[in-house]
Amino acid sequence: MQKRIIWLLSALLLLCSVLTNPAMAAETAAYEDTLWTNGVYDSTLGDMAGRRLYVYGIVDSDREITEQSTDKDVILNADQAAGRLDAALYFYRLCGRGTEGNCPFPDVPEEYAEAVAWLYSEGIVKGVGNGMYGVGDLTEYQALVILSRLLGWETEERDVLYTIAEAEELLPLDRQEEVFTRGELFQILCALAELHFPERCVSVQAEMSKPNLLSIQADSYESAKRQLEAAVVYVPARIAVTFLESCPMEDVEAFALHYDWDTADSGFPLIWALNLTYRKPCSLVRYSDRRYELKMPCYSSAYLAFADTLDWLRVYDDEAFSRCLAEFAEQTILPLREMPTEYARVRAAHDLLCELADYDYEYFKGGRDEAHRILGFFIHRKVVCDGYANVYQWMLACLGTKSYVVVGKAEGSHAWNKVQLEGAWYNVDVCWSDTGSDQEKYFLKSDAWFEANDHSFTDPFSTTAFASLKEYGG
Repeated sequence: MQKRIIWLLSALLLLCSVLTNPAMAAETAAYEDTLWTNGVYDSTLGDMAGRRLYVYGIVDSDREITEQSTDKDVILNADQAAGRLDAALYFYRLCGRGTEGNCPFPDVPEEYAEAVAWLYSEGIVKGVGNGMYGVGDLTEYQALVILSRLLGWETEERDVLYTIAEAEELLPLDRQEEVFTRGELFQILCALAELHFPERCVSVQAEMSKPNLLSIQADSYESAKRQLEAAVVYVPARIAVTFLESCPMEDVEAFALHYDWDTADSGFPLIWALNLTYRKPCSLVRYSDRRYELKMPCYSSAYLAFADTLDWLRVYDDEAFSRCLAEFAEQTILPLREMPTEYARVRAAHDLLCELADYDYEYFKGGRDEAHRILGFFIHRKVVCDGYANVYQWMLACLGTKSYVVVGKAEGSHAWNKVQLEGAWYNVDVCWSDTGSDQEKYFLKSDAWFEANDHSFTDPFSTTAFASLKEYGG
């Protein structure tokens, strides 16, 4: 009964999205998916978070920006200590609504007075005593106290604050023990914006380009893994990884083993963001015992489309295509977030794609290579197997669900998706669901079931580290 209600909600959402989405209107649009190549700046996770906030109008560049400026000219000094005044200004721009009260602290400069006045009126900041606000550096604990007062956590106990912030995924990933940096503050603000103030996540500055090099530091294998998964959202061409002296060498060796595509075991942790069609989506270069660099030339078209719809990262140089991606995501995919469970969202996206797409039989006549990519879906509403898989991966990424494209065989070369649901991996073949008579048949199935039903795996990852051991609900 519950599943029937969920499917009914899916159908209603589908109908509304089809009727209201302008992206549905044009059947033959002149879209292109050529990629930007002007990512010229080197960056860090903290700096990239600051660049996102810069695009949203939350933070300012420390260098004057003119019409002739490029992304490289945006300077945020993410490695400097976070200041109390700048923090007040950023929190106000992200969360504030204005106040009639005056700033009660004489040590606050005029350009920060309105921000501090609002924070004080809301009980979010109280000053440092003696009638002063305090214009020095901000600590991470003080930032978490601001979050607690802002979000109603009703505690200022240090350990409890860190526990809540970690559970809410509001802690920065590349934390520095010596000083609380602006980059760490930027990460907190970005997470806060996405979780609690998404209406402020709208570009008011020019979009940013994908970076050429993104650098991270890690004190453990798990830290490196988490940072790398965050880094690929920015689709950098290269990711430099430096392991701190405090990191055990066995963690460094595990990283080298898992991320070297030529010698990797079955634990490769970025597979959901990459396209196995290219067989070697990354390569690892070792510069020393603790310094490595991942070269990332082959993101899946689904991940590139997801990055482009974030509205602050420029990936495609066709503005009409970028706009269509964003409109489709906003009007058709994102409403599915309102569904009550992750299962309901995954199922609704599957049914929606089956409804909107058709198999592109004309591809076999030649000249329709876009059928392999998301582009074919937007031009013709027709794709082939890996086109289905890429569109589905993109839709799930927009919904916060991990998936990747499996390259295998099914009456010849074929592609489908591995989908992570409730902590486990399952197989989904939207293509065969759409071209067959039973849409449930190839949905959330095990590896053994797929192999018994005309599918075979050709990569070592899908049946080991990402093994699907049972059907969903079984």
